[in-house]
Amino acid sequence: MTSSDGAKALKRCGWSQGKIARECGVSQPLVGGWMSGRKRPGPEHRARLEALGLVKAEQWEQDKASGRKAPSRPGAPEAQEAPGKLDTRAKLEAQVRRLEALLDAELSASAAVQVERALGQALAGIAKLDGTQITESVLVRHPAHQRVMAVVFSALESYPEAARAVADALKAAAG
Repeated sequence: MTSSDGAKALKRCGWSQGKIARECGVSQPLVGGWMSGRKRPGPEHRARLEALGLVKAEQWEQDKASGRKAPSRPGAPEAQEAPGKLDTRAKLEAQVRRLEALLDAELSASAAVQVERALGQALAGIAKLDGTQITESVLVRHPAHQRVMAVVFSALESYPEAARAVADALKAAAG
């Protein structure tokens, strides 16, 4: 099997297999399979890898025959860019668009929350570049947050006590 651009980018990301495995909730040998190109992560793990800023989800679909070099980080033109740092507004806006598109995919509640967290960080980065401050109340009004919360509460329907605890925690956080 030829290595996908995703496998190549994951190798160049600078993270150990163990760290990637911990962050994705999978085994280290599975991450080794992703990096070698023997295996490909499913949609939920692709979303998690993108939310972590390691690999664009669509890079797993591109193969060696494409002839183009994959960037090591989403939105990063070169592998030498500082890890996890999106230094321009255009890059941050592109990251926001990719993350919003991921939220439109069918993700588990936990993956959706992780993608939303990355979305919040990207929106906060844009606000910082603009010299403004983004507040939690702005983030919770964002349509992506509302979609994620709908997914979370849908997943909790079978667990009314857990749903009530989450709702109480959200009310307490809102002040």
